[in-house]
Amino acid sequence: MVNPNTASPEVLSIIFSESQAKSIMKEREKKGFYDNTTSDYFRIRSTGDVEGSPTSHTINTVVQKISEKEGPIILTHYWNDNSLENLHKRELTDN
Repeated sequence: MVNPNTASPEVLSIIFSESQAKSIMKEREKKGFYDNTTSDYFRIRSTGDVEGSPTSHTINTVVQKISEKEGPIILTHYWNDNSLENLHKRELTDN
């Protein structure tokens, strides 16, 4: 299965018709995402860097979108925040 929110234009053009692929890309550019997807599970990875510094911080998560009458609910199934891992690695190399 291909997620239309993360697939490249080249992949979209293989999976969807030319007009559908263009429509998906146009909506992603306009809104930042394509919301007519049937996916319920999403993997999110976000990394923040401090400019001019070796410091970075990454969070990985897997969430599920559950559709409810009042609106969607986001349920977190997995969360990995590497700050403790990096702190532990620094402590090991400092000693």
